[in-house]
Amino acid sequence: RFTACSCDPSKHTADCEEETGKCYCQPRFEGENCDKCAKGYYDPPECKQCECAVNGTVGEMCLPENGQCPCKPGFGGTFCETCEPGFTNVTAGCKECVCDETGSAHSNCSATTGQCVCKPSFTGKMCDQCQAGFYGFPNCTFCNCDPLGTEGGVCDPHSGQCMCKDGFYECNCLGAGAKALECDAATGQCPCYANFTARTCDKCAVGFYDYPNCKACSCLIEGAKGQACDNKGNCYCKGNFEGERCDRCKPNFYNFPACEECNCHPAGVTLDFAGCDKVQPGELCSCRKNVDGRICDHCKPTFWDLQYHNPDGCVGELILSWRQRPNKIRCSGFQCVKKLGTLTKHHPSGRKTF
Repeated sequence: RFTACSCDPSKHTADCEEETGKCYCQPRFEGENCDKCAKGYYDPPECKQCECAVNGTVGEMCLPENGQCPCKPGFGGTFCETCEPGFTNVTAGCKECVCDETGSAHSNCSATTGQCVCKPSFTGKMCDQCQAGFYGFPNCTFCNCDPLGTEGGVCDPHSGQCMCKDGFYECNCLGAGAKALECDAATGQCPCYANFTARTCDKCAVGFYDYPNCKACSCLIEGAKGQACDNKGNCYCKGNFEGERCDRCKPNFYNFPACEECNCHPAGVTLDFAGCDKVQPGELCSCRKNVDGRICDHCKPTFWDLQYHNPDGCVGELILSWRQRPNKIRCSGFQCVKKLGTLTKHHPSGRKTF
């Protein structure tokens, strides 16, 4: 005589063990009493199926208590379905935002379009251009053109020259950089010395600062974005440089003018390596005996298997030693096996006698 299974249909199947009457769990449950969520399910007691986005998730399992999926770098959201701040374009793998340091308000951009948030007077997807009505990136100075006499009310985005309408002839060449009082009959442009710009030569040209002196910016080409500087003579430096002239490396960058990041491979540098600032000038990392490369990231020729626990960094050549007795082989560094009269080496290291 059989007794009907007494199971909860919300978490058990319709079957149970014949001898004990123990109920079987539905696929989304596990545990002695089927009261826990199985792998791939979350939020007990309902135990809903994980909804991890394939492109952004490491594996397909989520946390059983809240459904949070383990996201790849750059991805975010409960199901790794969007990009984290500072990353964009989820369909392309959440690439890092590329925003100009000078023109952008911060390093974040739109998660869908990649558009950076620009400071006033800057424009472009990366905020690396001057907005209409401004000129001379990366300073982006206001054009200051007379709206009555200017064509379109804007100036040349590079020189700052205002575009005059027909019928406006007053030169007003009173700027400190004007060579003469006469101006171009068609445009109204005053003749400027090389270190001045604008229609009346009353502004410093790109590469000069401190009007009315307009001294040359002394930016170092290796470290500066260009020859432009601010009104105090401070140059606009590339990411790895600093200083008024961009003439030195930022902290944690070395070997000016290369200014390399100290990204030495931890398994390849010597155990007593104290940092990139402690090696000889021109060098970056201090490699172990059998390791090579600028950042100690690969083995020297005839060596292999770069490992942190190996004091020499990499394993050397295979060494075989023979005993006096026939058919006895001793191997160090690898396992050796005898097969049809030949020796075949196997990793990991060990030894075996035949």
